[in-house]
Amino acid sequence: MGHAPGADHGVDVDANGDGVIKGQRLYQLVRLTGDVTDHTFETRFLGPGATADSFTFG
Repeated sequence: MGHAPGADHGVDVDANGDGVIKGQRLYQLVRLTGDVTDHTFETRFLGPGATADSFTFG
């Protein structure tokens, strides 16, 4: 398993990678602060009813 995003967390999660879904919208989970390199990330929903329909990178 990997590690928490730390300083590379997006505005909708904390440095541990934890966030809360508050409605249907786009959420920023990661925002890289350093050089762009290959990364792999995992998203886990801890409660029922959540879905992920779209991911954007850029």
